[in-house]
Amino acid sequence: MTPARKKILLILVLVAVIDLLVSAGIFFWWKKSQSNLPHEKDITELANHLINLSSTVQGLVSTQEREAEILLQTEEFAPYQLKVQYQHPYAVLLLCTQDGKQALLEDAGCSAKLDRKVQNEAPCEFTLRVQENCQVQGADMQ
Repeated sequence: MTPARKKILLILVLVAVIDLLVSAGIFFWWKKSQSNLPHEKDITELANHLINLSSTVQGLVSTQEREAEILLQTEEFAPYQLKVQYQHPYAVLLLCTQDGKQALLEDAGCSAKLDRKVQNEAPCEFTLRVQENCQVQGADMQ
């Protein structure tokens, strides 16, 4: 093989490697953008809705409203999954991804601030515990 052909072959191999790396980068960027997790702006809006709803739910718990009736009023959380857990006499709300695999937000409705915004991947499970006098304890609390 002549030196000129070796040079051309080397250039072609380098171009192919660079093309492969660029394609892999684009694929991983696209895959990450297809995630079930909402964008930061959406999560902030959802957090505000959840704080308001958890306060409402807490107020309704004392009047013996049914969970199904409460959840019918939560259209702003579609398509996410919303769960309610009663820790008598308190209620805790948990918002999860659409597929129900990852937790996003959790709030006990005891204050005007969100109790838990999930920073890393975490299963869709309740972590907050509400103690006497509405004292909230749990993992990843803000």
